[in-house]
Formats: sequence, structure tokens, C-alpha cells
Amino acid sequence: MVAHGIRPAYGHLVNIGGRSLATAAPATLDPVVYIAICLVSGAWAGFIGRAKGSSWFIWFVIGAVVPILGVVAALLYRFESEELRKQCPTCGKVVPLYDALCTRCGTELDFPEVAIEPEAAARAQR
Repeated sequence: MVAHGIRPAYGHLVNIGGRSLATAAPATLDPVVYIAICLVSGAWAGFIGRAKGSSWFIWFVIGAVVPILGVVAALLYRFESEELRKQCPTCGKVVPLYDALCTRCGTELDFPEVAIEPEAAARAQR
């Protein structure tokens, strides 16, 4: 018989009123398995993000911190190579249209009247 207020260990048989009842073990995830899931998810998100033209490391971190949702976010993220571009008037570097500063020289960029075609469209014409 189990005394009032005392819980038996999980996974053991308990005799209550002449009946044997099994207690269920709580659903837990081994920390090593969780870390492995995070690393694999981070790698998937990183490779998907890199294939779309983004940073592998940033997508790895997103995929590892939020395991399954990070991979889904990487799949839904836009392709960087399909973005319109513009040219810096100071150094001539071609940057995405949405950049406000040139990443090479730091010049503040205005919205151009004419944009440069995306990299993907330029590759398709060759």
C-alpha cells in the first residue's frame, strides 16, 4: 500500500487496494539526442540558406536554436540571386537594391532610377 502523499518512482508497479497499477514514465528527450537534432537541423538550414545566397553560419545558428522551424524558415526565405541590384557611385561595387550602405566603401546609397538585373537573370541569358 502506498502512503498518502508519497509518489512511487516512475515505471514501477504500485499496489493500491489489492490492484497492481503501473506508473508511466514521463516523456523525456535525452540531452545528447536533442543536441544532435539541433546540430543536424542547423546544418540543413545552413546548406539551404547558402544555396539561396545567404550566410551559412547565420542560417546554421537559426536552424540550431529553433530546430525544425529554422529549416522551414530557410526553405521559405527568398533567393538572394533573384534580387534587383544597384551600383555604388563611389567604388563601383554592385550591391543588392535594398542595401542602404555600400559594403566596400561605406557610401550611403540612394534608390536608383534604373536597377541592374538580378544575378539569376544574367546567368540565364548566357
